[in-house]
Amino acid sequence: WNLNGNGGADLYEVSLVDGFNLPMKVKPRGGTTGTGSCKATGCVMDLNVACPTELKVTRDGESVACNSKCKTRALPCLSSEFFKSACPNDRASFTCVSADYIITFCPRSSKR
Repeated sequence: WNLNGNGGADLYEVSLVDGFNLPMKVKPRGGTTGTGSCKATGCVMDLNVACPTELKVTRDGESVACNSKCKTRALPCLSSEFFKSACPNDRASFTCVSADYIITFCPRSSKR
């Protein structure tokens, strides 16, 4: 997040570059388009369920997060395909001017 940044625009993103732990959605309310698109983004799928075994972070035998090996390996990174196929997004960053935001953790569609 970068609120009230360059030209008064808020910059926001939901990234899976480092991994995943909770389904979430960011939805701007009001506001106008900044230098990019002012729209909802996120990953509402619970990726912990389908996370490849070698990427799972577990606690008490339950998967609580899914790491990405991409941050420790040279690109291209095969684990990134798991995240991209589950939560495709044509953009990573979005900007809005004068918006409020609704941030929802574990939205209903995440089945968590």
